[in-house]
Amino acid sequence: MELAKKIQTGSIPKLIFGLSAPAILSLLLNALNTAIDGMFVGNGVSTVALSAVTVSLGIVLIIQAFSLLIAAGTSASTALKLGKDDKASAERIIGNSITLSLILSVALTVIGLLAIKPLLLLYGASAENIGLAMEYATVILSGTVFFVLAQVTNNALKGMGYAKRAFVNFASSVIVNTILDYVFIFIFKWGVE
Repeated sequence: MELAKKIQTGSIPKLIFGLSAPAILSLLLNALNTAIDGMFVGNGVSTVALSAVTVSLGIVLIIQAFSLLIAAGTSASTALKLGKDDKASAERIIGNSITLSLILSVALTVIGLLAIKPLLLLYGASAENIGLAMEYATVILSGTVFFVLAQVTNNALKGMGYAKRAFVNFASSVIVNTILDYVFIFIFKWGVE
């Protein structure tokens, strides 16, 4: 209730900054997250492996695009319903978004895994890096369900007015990814996969 009152009676410039700054920082962290993967792979595996990760970026962007399609709609629709004090509709929107996320992410995973080699060749994979690119992209595609659900639920939090909480969730995932990159590449020696 306190948050709803704050949104209804608060200063518009403060609200815009308070709700948009965490979202903007999340986008910057997303770019940083991809760069961190590249730095670890380039330094811990090889430059060929780094080129494989770069070639696989097209598949990552497809997954991100579809997840943000659902996530942005979820956020906006949830905010509109909560602004009208229609909590039941907001809950229904979030539930439908999660269901749609599951269906879409499973479809993306299956299609992606079936078409992985042609997609990577389309994005510029060569004979030298196609094997490593397929390893990396297979792991990325296998985690599509988790990525899409994380994007949608995080954006639902933003739509409910909890932009700072959503940012903390995203920032913690970047920290965990950085730690796991180091452990998997330098300690376990798992390479690009």
